Amino acid sequence: MILHSPEVKEMLEDFDIPVIIEYSSYETHPLGRVEWIKFFWRADWNGRGGRKRPLKKQTEIVKHVTATKKTDKTVAFFYITSNGLVQVRQSNDYIPKMIELAGGRYIFENLGDDSKRSTMNMQVEEF
Repeated sequence: MILHSPEVKEMLEDFDIPVIIEYSSYETHPLGRVEWIKFFWRADWNGRGGRKRPLKKQTEIVKHVTATKKTDKTVAFFYITSNGLVQVRQSNDYIPKMIELAGGRYIFENLGDDSKRSTMNMQVEEF
């Protein structure tokens, strides 16, 4: 969210505080998000004192849970906000992709807009 307040970024940099802007939330595939581990690994930890191959392990997990056959079971992924709206994931988000990888079908196949948001609100009646 720092791009919404560029003056904050400038102030941090004025104090010689490094600022990293990452875009993992824009990834549409679950492994694309995991790939960002490599970015943080190199940028911050530089491979010291942690797992040696976090991406490889996550890739193996995804392969293990990926369905070889589609079940065509329909899945809805949502929650109710504090003001009574239903918040759902847009169809191009990584959650529907995970549902697809597991063999299911996300109920909102063509839901979304051109924004970079991963979620959208619906009225209960529309849901």
